[in-house]
Amino acid sequence: MKSKQFALSLGVVALLAAAGCSTGQNSESTAQEESMNETTAASSVEAPSDTAWEEPFNANQEAGMVTSSDENSVEAAGQAPSNQAQSDTSGEKATFSAANFSNSMALNQLHHINQKEIELAKLAQEKAQSADVKSAAQQIQNDHQQLDTQVQSVAKAQNIELQEFQPSTYEKAAMTKMKALEGAQFDQAFSANMKMSHKQAAQQLRTTRADIKDTQVKGLIDAALPKVQQHHKMSKKMENKASEQAGSIATE
Repeated sequence: MKSKQFALSLGVVALLAAAGCSTGQNSESTAQEESMNETTAASSVEAPSDTAWEEPFNANQEAGMVTSSDENSVEAAGQAPSNQAQSDTSGEKATFSAANFSNSMALNQLHHINQKEIELAKLAQEKAQSADVKSAAQQIQNDHQQLDTQVQSVAKAQNIELQEFQPSTYEKAAMTKMKALEGAQFDQAFSANMKMSHKQAAQQLRTTRADIKDTQVKGLIDAALPKVQQHHKMSKKMENKASEQAGSIATE
């Protein structure tokens, strides 16, 4: 009798062990399937389009939009922002916070873009052959001067120093090359440079905007992006027209 009960107990233990093993295998299989599904879903997400930056900029469609009623808008540039570094009770000047550092980087980026385009536009008004190119250069200069005036106002309100414009090695080389050109060749080179530089500027500003929390600085970017995109489209048309003119001169 005892041997039968012992045999029965062994059978029950075997069944329970088999069930536990099966459950563990099913759980492991389910976990693997879920992991594979997550990997598949992640890989199916489409990468952003290379031409997304060309879409008309609308601040209302962006996260953290700036509205006309915002008390910290660009019009309120004369007021110090709430996150501006303040002196501590010991009288020592407080160090910049991460937000101030981010604002400084963004403002200097905007300042550099504006100053670069102003310098190139001035050069075009001196050397361009086409009246259309000279007119476009004048518009580019005016727009970036207005934008930079706003940048300087916000920088002053936030006690941020703007660095003196220093063109990069590439920018120096491009300007040197254009200074050596004349007539239709200059028009073509200037138009191509404007097209490329404004494309890069739009991409940089969109990236910067996503990291900025300060509404004053974000407002400056919101004001700059439509102008930058407008200049890019205008430059594309200028380049096409300048290329046609240069081609016709070469065949004469």
